[in-house]
Amino acid sequence: MGTESKPSGLKENTTGRVYHVLLKKLVSREYPPGRKISQGKLAEELKVSRTPLVKALHKLETQGLIDNIPGKGFYVHQLTAKELVDLFTLREALDTMIIKELVETIQPEQVAALEDIFSEFVTGDTELSAEAYRKADQEFHNLVLSYSRNDLVKKLNRHFQIFSRSMIAGLLREPSETLPEHMAIIGALKQKDRDAAISATIAHVEKTKKYLDETVDRLQKLGIDPRRIAMDEIPKE
Repeated sequence: MGTESKPSGLKENTTGRVYHVLLKKLVSREYPPGRKISQGKLAEELKVSRTPLVKALHKLETQGLIDNIPGKGFYVHQLTAKELVDLFTLREALDTMIIKELVETIQPEQVAALEDIFSEFVTGDTELSAEAYRKADQEFHNLVLSYSRNDLVKKLNRHFQIFSRSMIAGLLREPSETLPEHMAIIGALKQKDRDAAISATIAHVEKTKKYLDETVDRLQKLGIDPRRIAMDEIPKE
């Protein structure tokens, strides 16, 4: 959620264009966590000079998406379990604000668009593959954010890329578990049921937070600092 918005402080010039291309690559995991960014290769690929490329990389660095390691270069940031806990705490607050608003403002065609995202999964026409569902999940949250008329929420997300950063971690829970949760949110919005929409939204985020809290607890019992280990490097149970 959040890749559709222009970042604050960047005009849609060459630097802005490079920024958006890189952000898309990061969120899609085309550039996976820990990967070194080859400036020369990337500048050639995008047909730009190093100046706008470095500016875009520094912008992504300020948003916690890129690490600039002295003497080594730019690397895709590796999210830790503790960072994800913090991100989903923010997600809960922002998601709840957005849903409270949308209960009153969402239009039938917008609800239909949300339903359409998951329609093939619901009917069983498409297998619940992790990759296909990950893309649908991102599309759902991006669309919900785009429906919001709360400019401050959008500004906060543009500045800190809260939704994009949480999405980079990929699917944290099984599609079979989260699909009914998404459909419950959509159903409540369709019925304009404020209490049900809020409850479904909070439950959706809280379950992910519970999974992350359990992960943090497990790491601490193993003597591993959850602030220091990347999610991709966490040992399996």
